[in-house]
Amino acid sequence: MYDSLTCNCKVLINIKGGGHCYFADANFLCSLGEIGCPPFTITREEQHATTLDFTTLFLDYHLKNQVSSWIAFNDSLNSSPRITFQKSCTTTSIRPDIQEFPFLVSPNPSGGSASLSGKCTGNEQIFVVVKDTHGKMIHHATIKPAEDHYCMPLDMNAWAAGVYFAEIRSSEKSRVVKIVKY
Repeated sequence: MYDSLTCNCKVLINIKGGGHCYFADANFLCSLGEIGCPPFTITREEQHATTLDFTTLFLDYHLKNQVSSWIAFNDSLNSSPRITFQKSCTTTSIRPDIQEFPFLVSPNPSGGSASLSGKCTGNEQIFVVVKDTHGKMIHHATIKPAEDHYCMPLDMNAWAAGVYFAEIRSSEKSRVVKIVKY
């Protein structure tokens, strides 16, 4: 089925240690059908949590246009010890306008304090929203640029170590960048 898909980006995820019966109610026939399969090494709950983690990120990007979810999905593919995967994408871009709205978080990664800076056109307000990998908002701010640039201190001391996504948005453009707190 995977090879027959004609979409421009497809992903096949295999959950390590899981089984088909974990997606159904436990019953004799299902268990009988998996006799020749390797033994399960994770629980039903762990399999469901893994499935939900990846499915939520994938659908949030494709159905809600949340660019940070696509970044988190791809990062999770490459770093999760819970899965193996096969991926084939004929396109590498998310949206063409993303690169037209440059900004920088520095230092990145950071242990506590950083700054968010960039260039903008006009004198309009810039909106900043930082979310964790589960989509929970961690920080938000509004910046009034000075001429053609903006700079905002970012205090991450109270944040847990991990990956975050900062979305910078003007009335016309937006961009998302990954922030790492160690």
